[in-house]
Amino acid sequence: MLLQKLKIVLIPSNASEVKRYAIPHIIWVTTVLFLLASVVLLGWLIWQFKHKIVDSQQIATLTKENAILEQKTDEFGKQMASLTTTMNEYQNYTERIRRISDILSAYGADSLRIPPVDLPDENLLIDRLDDLLATTQQQKIRLQEIINSLENYPEIWDHTPSIRPTTGISVGPGFEEIRDPFTGKLRMHEGLDISAPTGTPIVATADGEVTFVGQLERYGWVVELDHRHGYETAYGHCSVVRVKEGEKVKRGQVIALVGNSGRSIGPHLHYEVRVNGEKVDPMKYILD
Repeated sequence: MLLQKLKIVLIPSNASEVKRYAIPHIIWVTTVLFLLASVVLLGWLIWQFKHKIVDSQQIATLTKENAILEQKTDEFGKQMASLTTTMNEYQNYTERIRRISDILSAYGADSLRIPPVDLPDENLLIDRLDDLLATTQQQKIRLQEIINSLENYPEIWDHTPSIRPTTGISVGPGFEEIRDPFTGKLRMHEGLDISAPTGTPIVATADGEVTFVGQLERYGWVVELDHRHGYETAYGHCSVVRVKEGEKVKRGQVIALVGNSGRSIGPHLHYEVRVNGEKVDPMKYILD
């Protein structure tokens, strides 16, 4: 059947000559197949177009959601950074309050009428950042109240070691048992070592009087101060001494320069605090 020709007969309405056309089978078969292929192709294109529209909408939605997520992540990161800073600040203030309270206990804190310090449990995580910020601010206020109370007793405050004796970084060892790098034997390191370049100023940590300037085998050039009320401080490994015995000094006054004298493996300050003749941890008397 498909191998036969397709015949088309045209009969005019005016009864004129009838026209007959014979179309070879290859042509009309090809035409039919072409039309079918066109319909299939058109359907496929329509299907693809619809899916592309859906995909584009999904991509636009995902892009928007991703932008919102990135914004929230960025905000969360900033909040966490702020939270970390605030927590460090909070811990610093509570530590400073504790150190000042330790100093006050030597004089009878009750007689100074210090406002009570109600510290929260540091192991509890504060849920809201605003609450943490408010708590830190309260600690700042209470710390300032304690400092203000001390300032009402200048005889105590001015003669109590309370600042860093030099700039630089605290390096090991601290106030602890160590193995002596020169003898290899265990001994108590009764002070604080602060590493700093040679020539860095060393200041008095409280008002007092110079009671000793000289060289010692272990600590090289040393300056010792008597601050009264049982407080004494010592500054070792100096390169230059700027005061003399019997001289009165004020807190923050330069008394010497950092050096490497004595038994030392590098320029640093060896700082000691003594209370009633007993050497104590100097970190308890650094409040700045």
